[in-house]
Amino acid sequence: MAAFEQCRVAAENQGKGLYIELSQLHQQKLDLDRQKGEYAFQIRHKMIERVGLPAVRTHRLGILAKEQQSWAAEINQRVSIQPDLRALLVLQIQPALI
Repeated sequence: MAAFEQCRVAAENQGKGLYIELSQLHQQKLDLDRQKGEYAFQIRHKMIERVGLPAVRTHRLGILAKEQQSWAAEINQRVSIQPDLRALLVLQIQPALI
């Protein structure tokens, strides 16, 4: 257990910079995706308001609102994703007994 703990501490120290970099890149990607998505929904909303009968527009706006809610939920779910450090194998090598 002590060897595992030493390996974990060493890996965390070595990977700290990479962890921070990955977290920042992930946040930047989320921000960009959020901006692009919000813009796309605004454009679609404007287009729906311009075309069709009032009842059709209302129906399409309802569908768009549901799509936007599910999209926002997916984006919010992606916010909680963080890089993870897991030990896949801890191995101790000992000299052979002859």
